[in-house]
Amino acid sequence: MVLRRVFALTLLLLPLPATAAEFSAEERQLVADIRRMMDKTTDLLIYAYTNETKMDLAEMKRLEREFYRISRWFSAQIPYERYERRTGSFCQGAATFAWDYWKDTTDYKEFNGTETQQIIGMPRNYQELKDRQKESLEGHFIVFNRCDRHLDQIPTELEDHRSARNLTLSDMDKIRPESTDLFTKIIKQKQPYDENNLKYLKKAANDIYKNYYGLYNLIYEKNLGGLSCLFYVNLPKYFISDYLLTYGNTKSSKRLPDGLFEIGYKTLTNLYREETKFCDMQIEKYRKENPQ
Repeated sequence: MVLRRVFALTLLLLPLPATAAEFSAEERQLVADIRRMMDKTTDLLIYAYTNETKMDLAEMKRLEREFYRISRWFSAQIPYERYERRTGSFCQGAATFAWDYWKDTTDYKEFNGTETQQIIGMPRNYQELKDRQKESLEGHFIVFNRCDRHLDQIPTELEDHRSARNLTLSDMDKIRPESTDLFTKIIKQKQPYDENNLKYLKKAANDIYKNYYGLYNLIYEKNLGGLSCLFYVNLPKYFISDYLLTYGNTKSSKRLPDGLFEIGYKTLTNLYREETKFCDMQIEKYRKENPQ
């Protein structure tokens, strides 16, 4: 459900091109502030997940207010109703998913569940709480990853589009198995996730990523159903750099607790499989409707 929900949001929020020269000092500061608040969200998640069973209600409510404050900050900076090309409304969504996760946790602690559903919207039992927590965290990791990638790409997007080489569906026939083979090797990699162990896979992912903007242009030329095909070229790169090396590296200050890391890991690997499968379906559909 979360994957479909986030994918639908992505289709509505296609990034508009921008150039580095168009970025004002104020806009650069906004991007820096967003990254700072993303880090703050991660710190809160680590603390919340690690200490969930140890906190008293007062501390849980204090933490909930912190999550809510960050969510409201994103809402004020990036209105959900208006797409902001510098950052993407999905950055706001990441903070909201984190707040949802902790609000359900705090509500359940305060009211001990309510099997009679007298309190509308609250988890009714422990299993429902766990299901909601998992769904919120899955949404958080998907949208957080998308926000992180967009902040990295947007400053030079227009130039990158213009300089991209033209791709064809025949090129995609080569890229898809290369990406699938690479991603299989990535998920076979065991900890520790560090630069030394991942350097060859990282180089291969960066090489495939060079097709990103050419593929982006091909998607629009052929109307291949949104951005699913881009996952072949961008997720391996950012899965390594922005997830494994950031949240799985034992030397990283952002290293996640094992259980929390596993939720994000499974969510992003499943996302790759689902989106690339959808891409394959769109390519097959296009070829049937446009025989050579």
